[in-house]
Amino acid sequence: MAKRRRPVDLLEGLSVPVYRMAEQEFCELKVDLELRHPQIEEQLRALPEVAEQLEAADRGKEFHEAVAAPAEPISADDGQKLVSSRQPFTLIESSLRGRFGSLPLIGRPDAVHFDGLGSAWVVEHKVRDRPYLTPSDDAQLRLYGFLLKQDKRFDLARLTLVCVITGREAAEKIKRLPENRRIGLAQTVCKEPPGPSAPRRRWDEHSVRGLGTTRLRAATFHYDPEKARKELRFLTAYWLGTRQPIPTQKPTKCSVCRVNALQLCPVPRARFRGHG
Repeated sequence: MAKRRRPVDLLEGLSVPVYRMAEQEFCELKVDLELRHPQIEEQLRALPEVAEQLEAADRGKEFHEAVAAPAEPISADDGQKLVSSRQPFTLIESSLRGRFGSLPLIGRPDAVHFDGLGSAWVVEHKVRDRPYLTPSDDAQLRLYGFLLKQDKRFDLARLTLVCVITGREAAEKIKRLPENRRIGLAQTVCKEPPGPSAPRRRWDEHSVRGLGTTRLRAATFHYDPEKARKELRFLTAYWLGTRQPIPTQKPTKCSVCRVNALQLCPVPRARFRGHG
């Protein structure tokens, strides 16, 4: 019998993308099945019952691709010049690389804003019509924060995480904004994190030039390094093959899971229903 390949060896690149690690929070078995069945996307396109889910996923991809289109990578020299200027600056869709133990990681947040005085904000957009955060959203932002703290170009005293909930109408408008406006949007949502006596997460509303009367909702919270390391210890064990993937125990997740729609899951907790 052939030896089962480690998940990290199934990736196209050498590093584990942060977005895949965040998806482990939804269901690790789903991540594993998608890795081992690369034809899933094509097969799903033939199922009418997942059309709405695929349309929502496509909208999110198109939004992030449009926002990232004019972004250019920043060199180490340019990064050092920006830091040395001690002036505020914002990076749009800039790749972050790092490691946790022996595992190389890569992530590309929608924006990172620096105030030039040692504070930074990681900003990520989620295209959905209702303002809520999932454990995957939280984990994705924390892992971006972990990579940013590892980046030798930046010396950070304080790091804040911001998840912006962008409705479909707002997403279409943002896609048409020039790059300087998108940078302005990132700066607009970067506010002071909650105080010591406040709830750990704060929701804010923001008016953005170019979006008319549409207001954005954003959740702001502190980066927790110990929680990030705890998550990474657990998540990386799967990628290195030291444990088997863990399926979700929540039937509500199975009922909307695209892998379950194709009947690939060996342990579904519910039948696929096709809507959340």
